[in-house]
Amino acid sequence: MFNIAVHGHFYQPPREDPWSNAVLKDPTASPAHDWNQRIASECYRPNCAAKVLGPDGRIASVVNNYSHLSFNFGPTLHRWIEKEDPVLDLALRESGRKAIAQCYSHMIMPLASAEDKKNPDDMGHQGF
Repeated sequence: MFNIAVHGHFYQPPREDPWSNAVLKDPTASPAHDWNQRIASECYRPNCAAKVLGPDGRIASVVNNYSHLSFNFGPTLHRWIEKEDPVLDLALRESGRKAIAQCYSHMIMPLASAEDKKNPDDMGHQGF
């Protein structure tokens, strides 16, 4: 028997206009207002309630994928989620209590050096 760890590293660059601090409409993200909104609706939200199909093709169960993997959301993306999608934010925070905690930076802890694993507080630890 063997074990496998799956890590989701979710990141979007800052999309706020530096003058207005607002995410401007991006026509390339249509039909959404911008890429953060589009990716949240197509990827991040569906993973909170992924449908598992049975042999007959009908929904057999619904699974919160985040509760079963190690994951982190980059700070720019998470700030956007906190502000724009509080329901998603709550689902991620609840999942983070069940999932493997991940550091705030881009570091993926299972791949980190022994020294970095020993001193996670030096990196700014967060719940997800």
